[in-house]
Amino acid sequence: MKNVKYYRLEFRVETPSFQRHNVAVCCASKGKLFTIDAQAPESSWSTIRSDFYKIADSFSLA
Repeated sequence: MKNVKYYRLEFRVETPSFQRHNVAVCCASKGKLFTIDAQAPESSWSTIRSDFYKIADSFSLA
């Protein structure tokens, strides 16, 4: 979809019991917010990072 700005966010969520790595993409169009979020244990991040970036880069409104 033309004229839609996409924002990619990457962040970690940590608690005493877990650590997770997140990659999210969001955009707004016609008054609606669209998001995709992929998350994984921080311990797995180095092996799946490139897959998460591919997922984030593929997010697009039709």
